[in-house]
Amino acid sequence: DNDKVEAEILSQLLLADLLPEAWIAPPQVRSLRALLRHRAQLVRSRTLLRNRIHAVLADFGYARP
Repeated sequence: DNDKVEAEILSQLLLADLLPEAWIAPPQVRSLRALLRHRAQLVRSRTLLRNRIHAVLADFGYARP
């Protein structure tokens, strides 16, 4: 039932030229985004590991450098 209603709404929007065009990023942009996502993940991993190391050091009584 919902699909029929949504299809009708979409068809009306299409007929009225009210549906925006989809934009697909060019390969260069997608590649850069993938690189940035990977860098962000590496930074998160580095932060996690640093925090773990500092916690272990604190457990053994060493001050955080």
